Amino acid sequence: MPKLSENYFLRKYYLETNQVPTQTTMKERMSAPLAHVYFKSMPPKLKILAGLEPPMKGGGSDWYMPPDDLLKGRAVMKPLKKKFLSQLGFDGIDYFGQRILENHQKEMEEEKVRFILENDNNWKISIEKNCRQKFEEASKEHARQNTTKIQNAFQEFTTLYMTSITRIEQMIMEASAKQIRCGQEETFNKMSSKLETLVKHQATMLYDEYTIKRRLY
Repeated sequence: MPKLSENYFLRKYYLETNQVPTQTTMKERMSAPLAHVYFKSMPPKLKILAGLEPPMKGGGSDWYMPPDDLLKGRAVMKPLKKKFLSQLGFDGIDYFGQRILENHQKEMEEEKVRFILENDNNWKISIEKNCRQKFEEASKEHARQNTTKIQNAFQEFTTLYMTSITRIEQMIMEASAKQIRCGQEETFNKMSSKLETLVKHQATMLYDEYTIKRRLY
């Protein structure tokens, strides 16, 4: 059995479905000139099925090419009603130009406000960061200074205590046993009270000084 062509199956399909090929398909199969002749000789029913009738109204005579498309290399005519075409004179162009200028100025103003707000936020973040850094550095320096002062006060207390002990020992060697016991207790109490008062005063003074400097920063 001979092999049937593709055109045979296409004809069979269109006959069974009561349809016709598209105009593009006909031009591809028959060539454009022959298809044009065939289109003219088609019965009205087939012309309707093929999309040849009724003729499309189209855009009419009112066409317009936007200058923006022309500048971009897209020269495509677009349908436009006459009442809009009439506005494309000098006054109409001036009106549209004014609208475009106003929109552009509005966009520029919004961009300026956004830019200012963004700079303000960045500046605020930078200042807060610098303040935190300065505060941390000042706190560390004050802590170091207070530590040094406390160490010096402790050293003074130790020296004073050792001096007092030496004096007590000397008194012990020079006094009698009874006088030694009384004198030792009395001297110890006096020195302890004096040293306690001195240490409290020094600690209070350092704490107040640190508190004042911390508030300043």
